[in-house]
Amino acid sequence: MNYILDDNDEPVEIHNILRWAQWMADNGAYYRVNTEIGQGINVSTHFLGIDHGGIEGTGRPILWETIVFGGIENGYRELYHTKDEAIAGHKEAVIMVRQDLEESQ
Repeated sequence: MNYILDDNDEPVEIHNILRWAQWMADNGAYYRVNTEIGQGINVSTHFLGIDHGGIEGTGRPILWETIVFGGIENGYRELYHTKDEAIAGHKEAVIMVRQDLEESQ
Protein backbone atom coordinates (compact mmCIF):
# COMPACT_ATOMS: atom_id res chain seq x y z
CA MET A 1 0.00 0.00 0.00
CA ASN A 2 1.22 3.44 -0.95
CA TYR A 3 0.57 6.62 1.02
CA ILE A 4 0.97 10.35 0.68
CA LEU A 5 0.38 12.97 3.37
CA ASP A 6 -2.45 15.47 3.31
CA ASP A 7 -2.14 19.14 4.29
CA ASN A 8 -2.32 18.13 7.97
CA ASP A 9 0.46 15.53 7.57
CA GLU A 10 -2.06 12.71 7.92
CA PRO A 11 -1.50 9.64 5.73
CA VAL A 12 -3.83 9.04 2.82
CA GLU A 13 -3.75 5.72 1.00
CA ILE A 14 -3.31 6.23 -2.72
CA HIS A 15 -3.90 3.67 -5.46
CA ASN A 16 -2.64 5.67 -8.45
CA ILE A 17 1.06 4.79 -8.54
CA LEU A 18 1.93 7.68 -10.87
CA ARG A 19 0.27 10.21 -8.54
CA TRP A 20 2.09 8.63 -5.58
CA ALA A 21 5.45 8.72 -7.37
CA GLN A 22 4.96 12.37 -8.34
CA TRP A 23 4.01 13.32 -4.77
CA MET A 24 7.08 11.53 -3.40
CA ALA A 25 9.32 13.26 -5.96
CA ASP A 26 7.85 16.66 -5.11
CA ASN A 27 7.51 16.26 -1.34
CA GLY A 28 9.65 13.38 -0.10
CA ALA A 29 12.61 15.52 0.95
CA TYR A 30 10.30 17.88 2.84
CA TYR A 31 9.27 15.03 5.13
CA ARG A 32 12.79 14.23 6.27
CA VAL A 33 14.70 15.27 9.37
CA ASN A 34 18.48 14.89 9.45
CA THR A 35 20.67 15.57 12.44
CA GLU A 36 24.41 15.51 11.89
CA ILE A 37 26.05 14.60 15.18
CA GLY A 38 29.68 14.84 14.09
CA GLN A 39 32.42 12.33 13.41
CA GLY A 40 30.51 11.19 10.32
CA ILE A 41 27.35 10.28 12.26
CA ASN A 42 23.90 11.17 10.95
CA VAL A 43 20.43 10.41 12.34
CA SER A 44 17.80 10.44 9.59
CA THR A 45 14.04 10.21 9.99
CA HIS A 46 11.78 10.21 6.98
CA PHE A 47 8.36 9.42 5.57
CA LEU A 48 8.52 6.12 3.69
CA GLY A 49 5.37 6.44 1.58
CA ILE A 50 5.01 2.66 1.55
CA ASP A 51 3.40 0.68 4.36
CA HIS A 52 5.98 -1.45 6.14
CA GLY A 53 3.25 -2.86 8.40
CA GLY A 54 3.88 -6.41 7.28
CA ILE A 55 6.96 -6.30 9.49
CA GLU A 56 4.88 -5.72 12.61
CA GLY A 57 1.54 -7.09 11.44
CA THR A 58 -0.67 -4.73 13.48
CA GLY A 59 -2.80 -3.59 10.57
CA ARG A 60 -1.88 0.05 11.17
CA PRO A 61 0.42 1.35 8.45
CA ILE A 62 4.06 1.85 9.36
CA LEU A 63 5.09 4.88 7.35
CA TRP A 64 8.04 6.51 9.13
CA GLU A 65 11.60 5.38 9.81
CA THR A 66 14.65 6.51 11.76
CA ILE A 67 18.10 5.23 10.83
CA VAL A 68 21.52 5.98 12.30
CA PHE A 69 24.43 6.16 9.88
CA GLY A 70 27.92 5.91 11.35
CA GLY A 71 29.29 5.51 14.84
CA ILE A 72 28.64 2.78 17.38
CA GLU A 73 24.92 2.71 16.58
CA ASN A 74 25.43 2.46 12.80
CA GLY A 75 22.46 0.66 11.32
CA TYR A 76 20.14 1.31 14.27
CA ARG A 77 16.62 1.45 12.82
CA GLU A 78 13.15 2.08 14.20
CA LEU A 79 9.80 2.17 12.40
CA TYR A 80 6.76 4.23 13.39
CA HIS A 81 3.07 4.54 12.66
CA THR A 82 2.76 8.32 13.01
CA LYS A 83 4.75 11.46 12.43
CA ASP A 84 4.59 12.30 16.14
CA GLU A 85 6.06 8.90 17.03
CA ALA A 86 8.77 9.42 14.42
CA ILE A 87 9.72 12.86 15.75
CA ALA A 88 9.94 11.50 19.30
CA GLY A 89 11.95 8.51 18.07
CA HIS A 90 14.33 10.79 16.17
CA LYS A 91 14.98 12.81 19.33
CA GLU A 92 15.60 9.60 21.32
CA ALA A 93 18.03 8.33 18.68
CA VAL A 94 19.94 11.64 18.72
CA ILE A 95 20.21 11.46 22.52
CA MET A 96 21.38 7.83 22.34
CA VAL A 97 24.07 8.63 19.76
CA ARG A 98 25.31 11.68 21.68
CA GLN A 99 25.54 9.66 24.90
CA ASP A 100 27.52 6.98 23.05
CA LEU A 101 29.93 9.66 21.83
CA GLU A 102 30.38 11.11 25.31
CA GLU A 103 31.01 7.67 26.82
CA SER A 104 33.58 6.77 24.15
CA GLN A 105 35.68 9.91 24.79
